[in-house]
Amino acid sequence: MVHASGCGQQARPHLGFASASWMCSPITVPGRSPSPLPFRPAIAAGCARIASVINVAWDHNSYYHERLLRALPARCGRVLDVGCGAGRFAARLAQRADRVDALDRSPAMIAEARRIAPANVTCLLGDAATADLPAGAYDAVTSISALHHMDLPAVLPRLAAALRPRGLLIAVSHHRLEIPRGLPAEAVSVFGNNARRAVLLCLPTGRRYRREMYRRHAAQPPMPVKDPQLSLRQVRAQAAAALPGSRVRWLVHWRYELTWRKPGR
Repeated sequence: MVHASGCGQQARPHLGFASASWMCSPITVPGRSPSPLPFRPAIAAGCARIASVINVAWDHNSYYHERLLRALPARCGRVLDVGCGAGRFAARLAQRADRVDALDRSPAMIAEARRIAPANVTCLLGDAATADLPAGAYDAVTSISALHHMDLPAVLPRLAAALRPRGLLIAVSHHRLEIPRGLPAEAVSVFGNNARRAVLLCLPTGRRYRREMYRRHAAQPPMPVKDPQLSLRQVRAQAAAALPGSRVRWLVHWRYELTWRKPGR
């Protein structure tokens, strides 16, 4: 599987901006009362906004950690992370959930996940298609870059059964490019990816994240990789059949997002 690891309090990355407090400081003239310049609070607010919206993750899987975390409740009881890979996303989920089950079928990835997992994360070696998942046990089921390794008609009903009523299934994974239908979206992804990384290279935090990512990847076993077999239309059709009411959205960076909330009270 191609994996990613994250539910915790949504951390806003520091982007290397100097403190913007000087922008709101009043100008002091001897013999006069201090008078702030009217545009300085606006500039300070603009810098704060930039710092809050730029995602400095260089790799695409980590880029989507924040998106999944925003979709989850502020506090979860128990969460299942499917295709947990090296466990980075599961470790973040552990900050938000009382208990996290991190499932992966790769022994090497589970060994890596166990190395960094906090005490409330249980790393499970197994396949989502055959693992013994407890029925109605999870407030949320998450997955990043793993569903394209799986048979959706077989796996999605199993994940749905593991959710509690009103529980949320949210996953980000890969889809196959359709030609010519998918070429405009492909162009957007290519341009957006290159433009975002060019901006990150201009930010100290972006460059630091990139260096740390390469060091981390060099120190761990390679993650299993598989080319996606389903187009976005095929993913939508299979998800709709398995999970009526599910929603599949196209995302940049050659991904889609699948969301479904289990009916019930």
